[in-house]
Amino acid sequence: MCGLGLFLFVSLDSFPNYVLSGFSRFLPETLRAIVGDGSIPAGWIYTQPISLIGIHRSAGISSQRPARKPFKNPLLMFAYPEIFVLLIFNGTLYAVMYGVIASLSIIFEKVYPYLNQTEIGLCFIPMGLGMVVGSLLSGRALDSCYRKIREDLIRQTRADSGKHVDPEAIEKDPSFPIEKARLQILPWVVFVYTTCVIGYGWALQSRVTIAVPLILQFISKFFPPALCHMT
Repeated sequence: MCGLGLFLFVSLDSFPNYVLSGFSRFLPETLRAIVGDGSIPAGWIYTQPISLIGIHRSAGISSQRPARKPFKNPLLMFAYPEIFVLLIFNGTLYAVMYGVIASLSIIFEKVYPYLNQTEIGLCFIPMGLGMVVGSLLSGRALDSCYRKIREDLIRQTRADSGKHVDPEAIEKDPSFPIEKARLQILPWVVFVYTTCVIGYGWALQSRVTIAVPLILQFISKFFPPALCHMT
């Protein structure tokens, strides 16, 4: 019965994705390599069904389809040190996150044998709620850091020049420390995230009350969206 309930829940949850995928067949093709500026026919495989019965726009001058770009090996990005470090950093953090998610049902079944399959499935909810809350809070935190650095630059520029400063000009200045604005809270995020993951492992090993790992799951899932926004 639990298996049937989970199947129905997943089916209903994925139904909107199928609906949205169907809507994509009614959207026009916009890839310039296929339609150029829109005056080149996309071909039957890329043509949405609604255009077959609609009124066709007659293009005055048909532009030529742009030449196909040569294939570039994406692995060459690892040759750039800054990209290599960024990928390793993000990859490690997300590997830890998905390791916790993938092992939850097996570990909880062993550590808390009194839980049934439905109750174990409900234990995934704190992680989802944590990511939702983290998406909202991380955006606000980054905006706050950005505004603080911008205001500091405006005050410093006004003190040096004694003239009115346009905030938009400050933001468009190539010397604006956008990296500092985005990465200012990164050390704290990594520290709290690592602490929560270590505490989560300790809680399961010590077989403490189930509330402890669930709370640590909720808190730790604040930070993957924040890391995604920062990097």
